[in-house]
Amino acid sequence: MKALQYMSSWLVMLVLLTYAYAEAVQPVIKTVKVEIAGPDRTKISEVLNKNDKLSRPFKVHDSDKLSISVRIENEDGSPVEIQQLFLGARNEKMNDELTRLGVPNGKGEFVVELNMKDQRKSSLRESGKSALRLYAAGPGLIPTTRELGDVYLYFPESIVEKKHVSHDRDVFHALPEIKHQFSSEEKMPNKTLSLVFMALVLAPWAWFLGTYLILGANINQLFYSGSTLIYGTAFTGALALWATLYYMYWLKFNLFQLLGYGAGLSLLTTLVGRQALIARTTLPSKQ
Repeated sequence: MKALQYMSSWLVMLVLLTYAYAEAVQPVIKTVKVEIAGPDRTKISEVLNKNDKLSRPFKVHDSDKLSISVRIENEDGSPVEIQQLFLGARNEKMNDELTRLGVPNGKGEFVVELNMKDQRKSSLRESGKSALRLYAAGPGLIPTTRELGDVYLYFPESIVEKKHVSHDRDVFHALPEIKHQFSSEEKMPNKTLSLVFMALVLAPWAWFLGTYLILGANINQLFYSGSTLIYGTAFTGALALWATLYYMYWLKFNLFQLLGYGAGLSLLTTLVGRQALIARTTLPSKQ
């Protein structure tokens, strides 16, 4: 039963596709006008009717412009509205096809222009014989193509790749060696200036430690009780952490890291400092 339903659905799809193809219009590329204009305004022109091809392979030099005007109609001669028209110039030796989009000129025709001076460099591009082909498509139309014949395209020397591939259809070849360029060594500041700056930074600490040693450090009350030992040591450690924080800001931290760590350290210093003052009030007055 399932197999019968499967076959029925395929038959319905086949009928719909056949109907759609039968309703589609087959456009005909009837009249094609080929022009080659040189820089000195000399022109080569040829008109191709239905199924005609170029009488001979024309040469399009590196400073020429190839123009193709196309009129597309039905079999009965009525005009057909197409959505896109392309010109393809295929170089079979390089297995490369250069394409250009056609533009409507408002007279029922499409115009395709190929200016050889405006071509961009391509490793697959090479001057030589190319086959011209038109492609036309649009909604409700059967895509159609037409062979126009052969031309010789000559690209500017700055565009043509000098290295040739090893085989007609082999488009891969060795590329130039990539040589690594090391960045130049960064200039270091003057050594004497660095030492003077370091001395200025360390001078307040030297003065602080010197005066601390001269006046003497009274740490006897730190060991009076457990609370004075714990909170006094914690508060002293918090002050040391502040010095470490500024030292890390000088070497590594940025401003946002300084503010972030500083906010947490401020809260810690405030809490342990308050507890250290409370513990200090328990000391005997004679001490």
